[in-house]
Amino acid sequence: MSSAEEEFTPEERERIRANIEARGMTFEVFLPESLADWLRAKIAADFYADAAEAALVAFQELHELDRHPRVRTALLDARIQAALDDPRPGISVEEFRTQLQAKWREFAHTEPPATDRRYRTGRNQQINIKATAQVIERLYKLADARHVPLGELLEQALDALERPPA
Repeated sequence: MSSAEEEFTPEERERIRANIEARGMTFEVFLPESLADWLRAKIAADFYADAAEAALVAFQELHELDRHPRVRTALLDARIQAALDDPRPGISVEEFRTQLQAKWREFAHTEPPATDRRYRTGRNQQINIKATAQVIERLYKLADARHVPLGELLEQALDALERPPA
């Protein structure tokens, strides 16, 4: 704990946190599959702790670009030039639409993966821990099998560990 944090009681720290949260913004965002895969790889490589940290960094960088419009324009120009210089053959708008429709048809006839873990539980505190990929996989499998959010699974595990031995 930093020396600044030691100056406040737990109740004062909670009020500080609540004030910060009330002035900020929390929201949900959808990422297309390619961006989601990129973000998962960054998180797995410990580049970001989680999706929330990645979003915060991205918005900070966008905010900074707003203060430098010439840099934003140069970045856009570079992206356009890179697309023009791409040696791969492009596809027509019609072909793109056909591919997109085919993907949508595939989605329309298949069940989505069972990875949605959004629950409304009233839990509003977050912890960040490091674990191996195998432990994380076990954790998610247990939560999915019990149809409970990760916080509930943690509570169940703590309850079991705190029970007196039989």
